[in-house]
Amino acid sequence: MPGARLTSYFGDWTAEVVWNPIYTAIRFPNRQDRWFPPLLEVPDRVATTLGTLPVRTRYPDVDEPPHTLASSDVGLRIMRPVGSAELSASVFHGWDKTATFGTRGTATLVPTGDSAAPVATNVDLKIFPTLHRVTIVGWDLAVPVWVLALRAEAAWIHGRFFPLRIRDQLGSDPHLVATVNDAAGRVAASGEGETITLPLMPSELERDAVQYGIGFDYTMTEAVSRRLIGSELLARSFVLLQLIETVIPDHDAPFLHDQIEHLLGLTLRQTFRDDRLLAELKIAYNPNHGDYFLWPQLSYKLTPTLHALFEARVIGGTATQEIGQYRDHDGIKIGLRRFF
Repeated sequence: MPGARLTSYFGDWTAEVVWNPIYTAIRFPNRQDRWFPPLLEVPDRVATTLGTLPVRTRYPDVDEPPHTLASSDVGLRIMRPVGSAELSASVFHGWDKTATFGTRGTATLVPTGDSAAPVATNVDLKIFPTLHRVTIVGWDLAVPVWVLALRAEAAWIHGRFFPLRIRDQLGSDPHLVATVNDAAGRVAASGEGETITLPLMPSELERDAVQYGIGFDYTMTEAVSRRLIGSELLARSFVLLQLIETVIPDHDAPFLHDQIEHLLGLTLRQTFRDDRLLAELKIAYNPNHGDYFLWPQLSYKLTPTLHALFEARVIGGTATQEIGQYRDHDGIKIGLRRFF
């Protein structure tokens, strides 16, 4: 992705402007890909009050925005030290990097000539990625507190779209069922087939949101390591603990997210054997829904330019949430990384 950055200094103030003239949209994984979102899967047959209807679902890739100046991203950040603290304020306007999806659908009804079941109905759905522009205004703070480094940030997000719980709407939405039932009556009476547009509920809604977080990081000293385990083995161990919260003030629809979502993050990092072996563990946990993500990593320097890698990913939680939907997708990766 091409981009440009301009940095200027005005005494204690620093200003940065970043511009990306061309937006590179996310790619929609194939239906057979292991990272295809299970929440978007629709069964081949859906039970309704009209009977069980066959459903064909298509997942077209994203429709990228035109490569024009109107589609570019721009961000501004202003920073200033205040005593031992570092403060900054920023603003961004451009494409939201959060993946959201839209839905469209039709139903084709044809006469069968069977008095017991005079009309056959087939449903066609299209689920596709959607792109939205957002404006974000935020600030962040970094300051040493005793032996810790405190980091805090907050942002107001205008124009973000949040996904809704729509998985079962095909069989339960009374307006949708009534529309298909009315069309079936017309086809049975006229003997001529008909294709109708389904009045699907929105799969996402635009809401302003507030996101804020606080974190502490600590690098263990040799003295603390000796006090804990009697040796300096844990010296230079890095610990980062974070809490990130997202608030949707206007929470008036069946969103996947609660009005206030919590996300706890923990990172542990240590090197061994004269920094040749790097061990790292990253953990994310959502107490709202019990979702979690574990990511242990090992990297060993065989040579200065060739590193051996080992990673594992463990995902758990409820299948109806954005993290937990991948709970059956645990995996291990072993490989080599070459630096040139």
